[in-house]
Amino acid sequence: MFYPMLNTKVSAVAEKVYRELGAGLPDKVYKESLIHELEEADISYEKDPFIPIDYKGRVLESGIHACFIIENRIVLYVKNSSKSGGYHTNQLYSYMRLSGIRCGMILDFNSSEFAKVVRVFMVPEKRD
Repeated sequence: MFYPMLNTKVSAVAEKVYRELGAGLPDKVYKESLIHELEEADISYEKDPFIPIDYKGRVLESGIHACFIIENRIVLYVKNSSKSGGYHTNQLYSYMRLSGIRCGMILDFNSSEFAKVVRVFMVPEKRD
């Protein structure tokens, strides 16, 4: 499911952070700034939520932590990295698949222009 209004709000929050800080800072700086802006925009979120991994019917203790889950509808992956987009995309799709959330966003603050910071991804519904 795509949430155009929520995606737009999250993009606006990301743009505020980007306009204030620019590119090139550590991930944790952007995450802390996003928390401030999400709260200002009255957008509920969960920071570093644990996502369990089921392996052959056994839940692994290691699991993974997403950056944010926004209003239980969007997995938000925040990075400032020169790694290829494929790496981040694969990571986000894993978070989405394991959490059962079908909408995800990557915010990669390693860009010289905001238009390249936000990317939205969807996992299509399974059809019988």
